Amino acid sequence: MTDLGDLRLPEAQAKTKGSKRVWGKRLGWALAIIVVPLLLGALFLSSPIGKRLVADQIARASPASGLRIEIGRIEGDIFAQAVLRDVVLKDPKGAFLRVPEVEFDWRPLAWLWTGIDIRELSARRGRLERLPELLPGDPDASVLPDFDIRIDSFAVEDFKLAEGLAGSEAHQVDFRAKIDIRHGRALIDAIGAFGPEDRVVLLLDAEPEGDRFDLHLDYNAAQDGPIAVLAGLSSSYEARIKGEGTWSDWLGYGLVKRTGKANTNQTEGDLASERVAGFELRNEAGNYRFLGTVEPQLSANTMIGRVIGGRLALDAAGTFEASIFDGRIRAISEAIDLRGEGAVDLANNRAEDFQLTAALRDANWLAPAVELTGARLSALVDGPFRNLEIEHKLTLDTLVAAQRVTASRLVQASTASFDGETI
Repeated sequence: MTDLGDLRLPEAQAKTKGSKRVWGKRLGWALAIIVVPLLLGALFLSSPIGKRLVADQIARASPASGLRIEIGRIEGDIFAQAVLRDVVLKDPKGAFLRVPEVEFDWRPLAWLWTGIDIRELSARRGRLERLPELLPGDPDASVLPDFDIRIDSFAVEDFKLAEGLAGSEAHQVDFRAKIDIRHGRALIDAIGAFGPEDRVVLLLDAEPEGDRFDLHLDYNAAQDGPIAVLAGLSSSYEARIKGEGTWSDWLGYGLVKRTGKANTNQTEGDLASERVAGFELRNEAGNYRFLGTVEPQLSANTMIGRVIGGRLALDAAGTFEASIFDGRIRAISEAIDLRGEGAVDLANNRAEDFQLTAALRDANWLAPAVELTGARLSALVDGPFRNLEIEHKLTLDTLVAAQRVTASRLVQASTASFDGETI
């Protein structure tokens, strides 16, 4: 006699296999419902009508800055290699930049997992008619990005700065760069030519795990070149940063010089060269230090000019990881001694327990007829830049005004607020 249990086992197994097949079909249909529309959408966007739709949507985009981008047509594969024709950039007052051809090769899906992945981005024969006048952007936007950036080749070729923009003549601009900030490495390699004489060469290559660190800057701006004209400078400037070593031990130096006429009686070819800044740079396994002096020669009629005076000594040291500076700074001039210690998060736009102290060294800094002795300020800066509560204390040993009014041992303790624009 056959056991009933033996007869039921094959039947149960058949039901289990049938159930698996049903759920497998359901899963397959679910994936198809999700994937097929995406594939159809990708095919549509790759068609001429889809490319026109993409260009129209880009033109309709209206960011807070007021920047608008118009594209004549798109050729190629918008998900890989493509060419944009007749690109026009506009601000609220109209078009300010026209580029006949922009060629790019990118991986847009990489944005979902890592960040920007561009293999090539080349803009050719553009013409900048005027400087853009954009509206203020998001004040809470990060100062530094917190995502990976890969741009293997970025090129601006045969660009023109229109007449009147940087002098009476038009200037040609050529610029090439490579940017790779990912996998624990930060690489920026750029070279640019602006007009007949202005040149900029920059190399930054930092990789802790590979014990690699290299920093080099070579900057030349002629007195009548486009950089000086656009920046409102009246002299020629040269800047150099060089060094030797590795990530664990690197030592470098920097020098900034100004060249111009020392007085009105000099001839055109008789130019004087003077130092604007000189400093030492050091990196010891991610512990950075900047030590040097700045001699900007600002007008003594301005407050900042009176604070800095003829020379400002700077000393800053700390770490910089994940867009956070954590360390100390010190600035000393004939008028003031300023010190700070704490952390500043540039990705999240906030200060973290940043202690700030300032002591007045020049008793007559405010005015010749006002003497401030023992003036000191201490403050705690903590919180987001747009909503700071600054606890501070101001002390003053003596105040003498016009030799008529005298006050001693003045103290003020309070909390100031800062909304990003006013205190």
